[in-house]
Amino acid sequence: MSEHAWRDEIATRAPALGEKPRATLAAYLSVIAPRAADPSGELPPDGRDLALTNCLSCHSLFTGYLMQRRDRAGWLSVFASPFHKEIEVTPEERELFADYSALNMPMRLQDVPPELRF
Repeated sequence: MSEHAWRDEIATRAPALGEKPRATLAAYLSVIAPRAADPSGELPPDGRDLALTNCLSCHSLFTGYLMQRRDRAGWLSVFASPFHKEIEVTPEERELFADYSALNMPMRLQDVPPELRF
């Protein structure tokens, strides 16, 4: 199902869900929906999981990720640098990361817990 179709479906099934969470979920489902039907019951990682798993060994969560403003193409271009080319993620995971990050970053300063601001 396309991202647009997922947004419509989510709006129908969960009308109280805000636009940002709806867009984030629709982008995720449009990429993984065929895999989500796997009877194992495990969903693949989403963009947040990928960022936490792959970015924090080198970057600060706060300044290196949460405060970055980029569009989808900008987040995808991160993987063009020599250091980031070595990260072992699939093209599909790069797309999930870019979609999630473009929709959800930067965070508002007041939404970041003080202990994570450094």
